[in-house]
Amino acid sequence: MHPAEIIRATHSLAKHYWRVERGLDRASFERLVQPEIDVLTPTDYSRLTKDGTCTKKLMTAICRPAVLERIESALDYPGLFQCKSATEIEKLINERSYVSHPSPSTSRSSDCVIIPATEMTEAAQLSAREEKAIKHLLFMAMSAEHNVLCLADPPPGASFLAYALATSQLSRQEIRSAFMILPHSGMVDEYLTSSEPLTYDQPFEQALLVVAERLGLSGRPSAGALLNALSVSSSVLIVLAAKSIPERALGGSSYIRDLLDAACRPAFRRQPGSPVPVILVGQPPGELRARRLKYLTNLKEGLAFPAKPSRERSVFFESQLKRFGEFRGATPAGAPENARIKQAKGHFNADNSYVVFPSTLRMLGFLASNDTNLSNFDPTSGWLRQSGMAPSALPVDVGLHLFEVIAHARAIKEGGKRNPSLRALRWCSTALYWLTEDAAEDLGRLLPRTNLESFRTAIKTFDEHIDLEQHENERSPAYKMDMALRGVVQNRWANRDAFGRATVHHRIALRLFESSHSKELLSAEYPFRPHWGRSRMHFLAECLRHLVRSCEQAPRTDADRGNISEDLDEFPKPPFGQNGKWRPRYAADVINYCFGQIYWLQLNANRVTGTIHNRKLSRQHGAYHLTAELLQLMSEDGILGKPHWALHPVYVQRYLREVAYAQLDLGELQAAKTSFEMLIEAWRCEHRDPAEGIAFKLDLIIALSAMNDLAAARKTLEEVRAEFGTLPSEGGNSFARRSRIRIKTRVDAREAQLRYLEGDLDGALQACMRIETVNPGAIGRDVAHTYIATLGALGGADRLTRATAICVRNVFDNTTRGLHHEALGFRVALGHAFRKLGMLDVAEVVLDQVYNDVQLYGCSERTYLALLLEAGRIVFAQRRLARAYAAYLRPCFDRARSRGYVRHTEISRRYARMCLEKMLVEAAESSHSLSEGTLSVELHGRGGIQPNDGSTVDLDPSIPFDTFASDDWVARLCSVEGLQAELDQIRRL
Repeated sequence: MHPAEIIRATHSLAKHYWRVERGLDRASFERLVQPEIDVLTPTDYSRLTKDGTCTKKLMTAICRPAVLERIESALDYPGLFQCKSATEIEKLINERSYVSHPSPSTSRSSDCVIIPATEMTEAAQLSAREEKAIKHLLFMAMSAEHNVLCLADPPPGASFLAYALATSQLSRQEIRSAFMILPHSGMVDEYLTSSEPLTYDQPFEQALLVVAERLGLSGRPSAGALLNALSVSSSVLIVLAAKSIPERALGGSSYIRDLLDAACRPAFRRQPGSPVPVILVGQPPGELRARRLKYLTNLKEGLAFPAKPSRERSVFFESQLKRFGEFRGATPAGAPENARIKQAKGHFNADNSYVVFPSTLRMLGFLASNDTNLSNFDPTSGWLRQSGMAPSALPVDVGLHLFEVIAHARAIKEGGKRNPSLRALRWCSTALYWLTEDAAEDLGRLLPRTNLESFRTAIKTFDEHIDLEQHENERSPAYKMDMALRGVVQNRWANRDAFGRATVHHRIALRLFESSHSKELLSAEYPFRPHWGRSRMHFLAECLRHLVRSCEQAPRTDADRGNISEDLDEFPKPPFGQNGKWRPRYAADVINYCFGQIYWLQLNANRVTGTIHNRKLSRQHGAYHLTAELLQLMSEDGILGKPHWALHPVYVQRYLREVAYAQLDLGELQAAKTSFEMLIEAWRCEHRDPAEGIAFKLDLIIALSAMNDLAAARKTLEEVRAEFGTLPSEGGNSFARRSRIRIKTRVDAREAQLRYLEGDLDGALQACMRIETVNPGAIGRDVAHTYIATLGALGGADRLTRATAICVRNVFDNTTRGLHHEALGFRVALGHAFRKLGMLDVAEVVLDQVYNDVQLYGCSERTYLALLLEAGRIVFAQRRLARAYAAYLRPCFDRARSRGYVRHTEISRRYARMCLEKMLVEAAESSHSLSEGTLSVELHGRGGIQPNDGSTVDLDPSIPFDTFASDDWVARLCSVEGLQAELDQIRRL
């Protein structure tokens, strides 16, 4: 294998290990290939680790022995580049998973002093609100009236504000240097990874000694000497988590208290023109001399975004998402229709009364940029998995936010069997959005019991970290906690009390399961509406999530995978067994119940035998992203496509097929192809029914066709035909005869599709007609789509009428059977048929209705691309060129190109180019640029689709498609220069 193939396979098989445990990202990998490569761009890193063609220079560099040795050392995978196949790589990874790996070296220190750097602040892209707050802080810091600034009641992100204050003025020499000190050394790693009791040494003691040494002072200088050194050098000491400063005990000493007392004395005078020497982030307990101390208490009001959803905060979030994606070396997230953008907006738009700070959006943007995790906003996975990055490698703003929440969490002591404050903190961390009092009351029934009043009292001990939402109606009050705080608490809980965490998650899962038919409870627990009128889907999905969390730390035994201790029809019993230990085979019972009962039967309505694949979660509900998310939850180490170790062998092939279809529905074509190939290989190893192998290969052809790899698809189809001819005769077995007819129909359907894609329209039409003659009921799903597309391409009134009839029949047939998302695809095809018949206004109305349903309920990637392309062609035919290009054709081109849909890419490119060329001709003929007002009106459309400001369209945050951002396009298309730039880009890509 070429080193690039080995790197790509290793990254795919061990993403969590690569990113989190070894802390490898684009920047750290760049150091491994230097000096052979000066700069490793995000695009090159993405192509090297995922899929794509790398530059010749990079390919040469990674073949050098010194580079290979450094990569093996960084991964701690000796002998990696001697592997000859993906199987050998996976074997090496599995063998090394039982080895205690040395910690990777990093360029960042994990001690208790941070030295701010200007370039870090510039990279963070401050919001206008943050810049205004920093100017105010600077004014106060340079005031001669006080020596200590105290950010009392600091807003989330206050630590980064102080960091930005110290660095934004370094170039002006007003603040020549700054030191940010943390209460304890190694406190982040200790909280996230250790199972031992937390250490609480003298806060800030070690940090102040480091600062003194940096200022040229030896030993343990007096507080006055350290203060003078800060003032003389125009330095600022920023004390983070100042609430951790201990009160002065009788007869005791505290270095940090001595420093504050000295700074607050009237006798201390700063050097002229120097800033305040001390800034406190948070208010220390006890009393301080107030004469030379300035409390700042009004930062929250000016820093927070407006309560209602706004364009301002959406733009800020999307810029942060793009920034963090580049930081990770990932490909751009895409247009506003991207699932991660949509889901993040669902979190900060779920409740109009919820205050949103820039740091909140930074955190959501950072989590959304982790493209290895489909559950980006699920804190129950724990911070380390949710973030996908080692703490030492975090961007400075995210790292400081993480420090803030860990400092908050550490303030809750962990001792004592009855610890209401700790229980309340942990319970709040289990919520995806918020924890209701009804849920807390139910958890209080677990031993040792906690009544609701005790829970409320406990919450008050750290209420500055939790927002309480009271409702005027009968809905239960809800408690909201910072996303990162929930994640770190889950990590610590799993390490410190895995059994207790499992018990709580199991209880939550049971409550959700028993409440799954309650539409009223759904709106109280989640910001979701009943999906197509049903609440059960959401409850069952979240029940599955919490059940999986309950077994993550369960003991692993080799016997578990093939041994299930109880009937899968019954909800798994709690995890506790005898003597307070784990119940035997608990993980196997949970994982197999989750897959076999909740996912396979209840959510998807598949047959117990596994012979019928209804895939109701996708085909009826259209919950394609949720499908993949649930499958990842049931995967080993969170790697989609790797079956959980406890999954019963009878479920493995079903799991792999579900994964492949989920990836295909999401447009992850290369991943879907790989999963189908893994499925076929698993089938070969088990020597199962030949008919199953044929079915799996027909599935593979779908992925190959979508990738436009028609040669491979044709070769696979010929193999299938040969294997079909060797199937044993069905004799008098009616079931075997029906199965053979279904397989023959699928083979003929793939033949029709390939002929259509190869340009043999007459052959495709004949193949469809043969299927219709033998089995008229088979003209549905993919067969019908091929038939409709072929008739439309051939044209003619009779053919178009026939295509319309097939569309209408399938729309009504699927709708009456509840298969709403199957019907969506035929509604798009109906718009296509109306366009071909010249009924453009009717076609537009049909697709506007489809677009509204897609916003509310989602659809597959293939259907969405078909919608964008057809809508673009309809509006193009109406000569509304700006909207055709900006709202439909360009998004279609970008999405199709990034996902490998070659056919959609080329068609959308051709129409987009024609749009721009015609707009340029019109601009030249009128001798002036387009009016911004006229352009804005055209971009908004005629179907009532609003701009993407989040203020008018009520969208389900679990669905990945969003409204069109028209305002972004006015500036890009209103001038000849802008149009030409767009055209050049389309031609170049």
